[in-house]
Amino acid sequence: MRCPDGVSIELGGLASSSPRRAVGWVRRRAVHMAQQLGAPYEGGVRAWLDGAGEFGGAVHALAGGSSLSLTVVDAEGCAYALVARPVSASLEMAA
Repeated sequence: MRCPDGVSIELGGLASSSPRRAVGWVRRRAVHMAQQLGAPYEGGVRAWLDGAGEFGGAVHALAGGSSLSLTVVDAEGCAYALVARPVSASLEMAA
């Protein structure tokens, strides 16, 4: 989460070598985010879940090296971002 004053707050994360698990986490967090933000912001999240967030396609894209992201800005201008991105094998081994 990033607020207009520039403050950035980490709201959680998941490290996984499984694209399926990573996409599942993003989708679950998107549902939570929609519930917490309420109207009118939840509409954009729900549309993303129905379209770009389609599970099988998102897993395939992440496995193919593409990132998956959703950003919603609330009435105060705070941006909430959910991101899944592939990590190279050399970075995974170093962690």
